[in-house]
This record gives sequence, structure tokens and C-alpha cells, in this order.
Amino acid sequence: MENGSLLITKSAQSIKINPANGTGPTEFPNTEAQSVDIGSSTGVISFWTTGGVGYNKLICGSIWARDDIHVEGPDPWGDYVFDANYDLMPLDELEIFIEENKHLPEIPSASEIVENGIKLAEMDAKQMVKIEELTLYVIEQQKQIIEMQKSIDKLNNK
Repeated sequence: MENGSLLITKSAQSIKINPANGTGPTEFPNTEAQSVDIGSSTGVISFWTTGGVGYNKLICGSIWARDDIHVEGPDPWGDYVFDANYDLMPLDELEIFIEENKHLPEIPSASEIVENGIKLAEMDAKQMVKIEELTLYVIEQQKQIIEMQKSIDKLNNK
């Protein structure tokens, strides 16, 4: 077999794909004893690899879904932002943080993401916190706008 060929073996419930030359594809994060199993004992097709660096499911490339991808959500979810005792960072402090760090608090920097990647559920939760914080800032600004409009109306009615 030539280099780059695949050896495919089938068992009762799965198909195993190994590089025919005994080394792993370069796309895997680790080339020790790599194989990809495609199996289904429950009607759900799973993909997994052996020998990866902390991975039990590995897809090299894009994932496409027609309907939905379910990711288990972390606990706690961001709704704690709406608790009365939540310490929302004042906007002037947030501005200083952004100027100094070039990213939002509690969100990894671009270089950290490039180096480490992201965990989807964790990042979704962090983004939800930021969305909910933005909502609180907008509500506060709306209250200020209403008060300013009342002041303007009062001055105009003198």
C-alpha cells in the first residue's frame, strides 16, 4: 500500500479506519496509534479517535448540520447577571479595561483563542453574560434618558 492509503475494517457495530502505513494523519493532534471508528450501537453515529491528546471525538474540518447541534450547557448559566446583588462593572471601568486589554472582561483574548481554541458551551455562556450585561446597561441608559427628557420638559415649561 502506498503512503496516505487507508485500511478500513468492519466489525458488528462499527467501521474502523486506520492509516495503512501505521502512522496517523497529520491532521490529528497526535500521531500515536491513531484510528477513527465510526460506529452505532444505538442508531446514533459517533466518531472517535484513539491516541489523541485528550480527545475522544475528533473531526478534522467543518461540521455541517441541517437542523441543530446540541451542546450541553454549563452551570451556572448567565441569568445570575439579573440578580439584585450582581456587581455590574461601571461603564467607565469597562472602557479602561477594554483600552488596556483589547478584549472584554471574562472573555479570552484573540491570542488566547488562537492558542487554546474555545469550548463552545463555555463561550456561549460567557457571551450570554455579556448580552445580559449589555441589556442592563441599555435599561439604565433608558432610565437616564427619561429623566433627562423630564428635566428638559420642565425647563421648557417655565
